[in-house]
Amino acid sequence: MHEHLIEKAFKELYPDKEFNYRTVLKYSGKFSGFNGNIRFGFGRLDVRMSKQMKYLSEEIRIGLIQTLLVKIFKPKTMRKVMTTNMDLYEKFLKNVHISISKKVESPLLLEKFNKINEQFFSGLLDQPSLKWGTYSKGRLGSYEYGSDTIVISKHLENAPEEYLEYVLYHEMLHKKHKFTHKNGRSLYHSTVFKADEAKFSRADEMEKEIPRWMRWRRNPKRQSFFARFF
Repeated sequence: MHEHLIEKAFKELYPDKEFNYRTVLKYSGKFSGFNGNIRFGFGRLDVRMSKQMKYLSEEIRIGLIQTLLVKIFKPKTMRKVMTTNMDLYEKFLKNVHISISKKVESPLLLEKFNKINEQFFSGLLDQPSLKWGTYSKGRLGSYEYGSDTIVISKHLENAPEEYLEYVLYHEMLHKKHKFTHKNGRSLYHSTVFKADEAKFSRADEMEKEIPRWMRWRRNPKRQSFFARFF
């Protein structure tokens, strides 16, 4: 029904290219916030986005589609990719948190958020929704821009205190710095972000210790060995 948006987004982004693709655009409840993804293969562009996007303006939806398109089509001569609609979508994404109600699933996460907020942000960082995720080993934390939610792996609920605080601090920095665009790519770990991250006590050690602790979590039988060399 809205497949024409993909062609429209493509032609605005690449006016000198022919559009010879079959298109599918679907709205899904599997996405949190106002996100989406794209698949390309066998001459077909398949775009899926959050159901919430369905009720936004056509310009914002096109901005999301274009943001996804540049991940697939990356002309070497194109130094900067940022259309008016992409800019509109980015601004919407960065400010939508203002009107979203916040939920806190864990008193522990709220306690740690408040502690870190006072220590590193002078208490000025607006509280997002805070929740535990699954027992994810590959991704210990994430910040969802569209829903203004920090999700922390359930593994960290019983981790050493500073490990939880470091991962939470990292995600709070994502909320603070948001993201920027460069050469058609979204950058989430800017120079300023990394400089702030380094302010955490023993930040370099945390980057090494936390993965090592997670490896131990995967194989508890190594506990005695791990204890001697931790």
